[in-house]
Amino acid sequence: MKIRYYNFRSNYSPFANPVLRVMLEGMGLTRGNIFSKNLVVTVNSRNARIASLIFPFSKIIVWTHEPRYDSTAELQVRGFWGKKIDILNVFTGDVYWNNKHFFGRYHYDESINLGITTQRLEKVEDHVSGGDFSSWKVAVALFGKKEESKFTCPVNGINVDANKIRQEIAKIGHELGVCDILGSNWGGVAIEESGYSGSDENPWWERKHEVMSSYRFNIALENTIWPYYVTEKIWQSIRAYSLPVGNQALYMKPSPGIPLLMPQNIPLFTIFLEY
Repeated sequence: MKIRYYNFRSNYSPFANPVLRVMLEGMGLTRGNIFSKNLVVTVNSRNARIASLIFPFSKIIVWTHEPRYDSTAELQVRGFWGKKIDILNVFTGDVYWNNKHFFGRYHYDESINLGITTQRLEKVEDHVSGGDFSSWKVAVALFGKKEESKFTCPVNGINVDANKIRQEIAKIGHELGVCDILGSNWGGVAIEESGYSGSDENPWWERKHEVMSSYRFNIALENTIWPYYVTEKIWQSIRAYSLPVGNQALYMKPSPGIPLLMPQNIPLFTIFLEY
């Protein structure tokens, strides 16, 4: 049976991406419409339950690569009329199943490499004369500030949020005068309010690379702690020769075997920043 899918409130997913649509067609999935479909795709359980009411005779799935879009950890939930809804997200383990999902591509779109080269990098001493980083600034944080209401992401009764710790690290580093901040909602603290938005000629990942390339450390923590949720942050840091300060080693399987500072204890990390 040929699968014809319909996006229901699911604009930010591979099912809505024109480039990836071709890949999906090669897998036997073609784009349908509200009248011609046998599969309904959406990005969270709430939308899926609404869809079960509107499309009682269609198969319904939740598919999202964004951990904050849907934090359901069950593989299946029930909608209206007891309809089964299959969940494929970060927490069910059906979206990310290795550490390199963002290594040289944007999700499944290999036409966008996020500025991450898959080629072997130069040795440090070749990239920086004699390996002398003395002219480089200390640390940089490139992310927007979140409100405290965003510090909670409960999954099976556990808060997997990491926004709070990475913002505290950036704030402490800034107060010590060793960490510059780029991003929105920092109330005048950021040296570049727009973050690394870039432009059509200079996309955000190249702008980000430009910034990191003059810092010894990059505050590269993910905003969510979960196995295999490793985005472009750590790879972009390595490409820029900026040592990543991250939490990825907590859930990279197997051990990443790459340079990574782990700021699990903020007071101890503060001592490191002061040093």
